[in-house]
Amino acid sequence: MGKKSRRARPKSNQSGGANSGGKATNGPRPSQPPPSDCGQQSPVQPPMGASCYICLDGDPDDEGKPIVRDCSCRGQDAGFAHLSCLVRYARTKTGELLENGENGAFLSPCKCLDAWQKCPQCHHDFQRQVSLDMLNSALAFINEAFPGHEFRKVGVYQAMLNTILSRDFDANPELREEGKRLASQMISIIEEESIHEKGNIVLLGFAYAVLGRLSEADKTKDGYDMAIYCLNKVRDWYQSDSCFETEYVDFDNRIDIIKARRDEDQDRMRKLNEGRLGRMQAAYYDSVKEYGEEDIKSMKNGIILVKTLEAVKRTIECERLAKKLATTSRQVYGQGHPITKEINFYLEHKRGIGANIKETGIEEFEVLRPAEKEGWYIVKRPVVEEARQNSEGESVLTVPIDDFVLAQGTPVVCHGLKKASHLNGKLGEVVLCADCKTSRYEVRFEDKSMKSVLVRPGNLRIVFELPDE
Repeated sequence: MGKKSRRARPKSNQSGGANSGGKATNGPRPSQPPPSDCGQQSPVQPPMGASCYICLDGDPDDEGKPIVRDCSCRGQDAGFAHLSCLVRYARTKTGELLENGENGAFLSPCKCLDAWQKCPQCHHDFQRQVSLDMLNSALAFINEAFPGHEFRKVGVYQAMLNTILSRDFDANPELREEGKRLASQMISIIEEESIHEKGNIVLLGFAYAVLGRLSEADKTKDGYDMAIYCLNKVRDWYQSDSCFETEYVDFDNRIDIIKARRDEDQDRMRKLNEGRLGRMQAAYYDSVKEYGEEDIKSMKNGIILVKTLEAVKRTIECERLAKKLATTSRQVYGQGHPITKEINFYLEHKRGIGANIKETGIEEFEVLRPAEKEGWYIVKRPVVEEARQNSEGESVLTVPIDDFVLAQGTPVVCHGLKKASHLNGKLGEVVLCADCKTSRYEVRFEDKSMKSVLVRPGNLRIVFELPDE
């Protein structure tokens, strides 16, 4: 039976379209298990009867590839399309834009780039592999339409690298290698042009920064050395121009932290992060005061502050600021903006609550949730074969809090205190286990007017979801 004819244009907006009231989803709640790759939502499998909104065919295309959806379209069967149909539509749309005099530089913001980067239905960015496949097709289009004009590819490379940064590249060596290859190609193209123009310096700095970030994630000596090399180059460019001083701060400290990580000097790394915290707080709040919370400079400095707070185990302040930044970025810049993607990535992949269990000889367990018995918790063992299996298929134990050594930064709330009853119900976080004999913890409270106190583990409850402020 022959294939149905395929039309080159999408039909009018359906339930996921921008004019139909559809809104971008916010992704999974932080309390849920994180997806293997972050984004606005997990890739959706087409239900029975779903069809491509461009060609109206639900069967695989001529290359045998099924319909896909990885954007912000909502509804059970809305927004699905063959990748080949999306590419054909983007080619047609780009050709029309170029004929009408649209800028063909493919540097964001650019309607020609949007034709390959955004879903025609919901008008939000494609995610994950669909995004990379579409942008790879954009590179092929540029090769055909503008042979020899390599600089037109720079904006596409930038978009591809932003897609990779929004994914779990730490756990995916192949994705890191692809990102490093793209960053290197972007660097090579820009360095053949004049790098003295401010716009080119920004693009080149972005490419080197991404190359350094992906290399650091390799967690090898060579990777750390490459990260240091890249950051040194970016620092030298940006510090030569005062226009960049607000956006790109504290390079030397960041380089020192990578060196300490490379040398496995944990004490020096902790001191460097603590010293960095005050500077990052000042940079963020100064930019908020001068430009406002919604300004892109404030958002970027806010993300740097979130990462610094995470490094020094200021869990409560870190998570509250991250959620605030995510809401602001989503409302002001949209779900597909790199800032929104980056902060969503943090929230979706933030580390769970860890604890050592006394006398096990095993470094760390993950605390999953409270058990039915007061003061006991369900923990996930790192050694699967030694643990029993619960109904969810997890390797778990049920352990009293007295048998824990809680990790630094664990959110807790005090309860059952008699002599200091005014502290009951107060939210704080573990600073350290200050008294090994009694296992008392130093607790730092969210209310900064309150002093840190030592509390027995039996008077603490672990907080898995922060209450509203």
